[in-house]
Order: sequence, then C-alpha cells, then structure tokens
Amino acid sequence: MDVYEAVTRRRVVRGFTDRPVPTEVPERVLSAAAWSSSRADLTTRRAGGTSRP
Repeated sequence: MDVYEAVTRRRVVRGFTDRPVPTEVPERVLSAAAWSSSRADLTTRRAGGTSRP
C-alpha cells in the first residue's frame, strides 16, 4: 500500500457510550494541550466544554 492509498482509504470510527467521563480526564487533556507547541508558538487556542449532553 502506498501513501496515497493509505490516506484515501482512511476511515474514522467514533464510538460513544453513556458512561460519564471523570472530571480529571478532560482537565488533564486540556492541560496537555496548553503545553503543546505550534508553529512559532503563534497559534491561539480556545477550548470549551460541557458536562451535559
């Protein structure tokens, strides 16, 4: 398989459940995202969340 074929055949599958996500999980993900780098550190970031469906 070449790169073009791999990219064009790629599929995203998302599975959702009714289980609640512990509060610490999104907090940790957002904390890691705040430390991530971007090109020349020029990218502004915005994040939001909700605890209700």
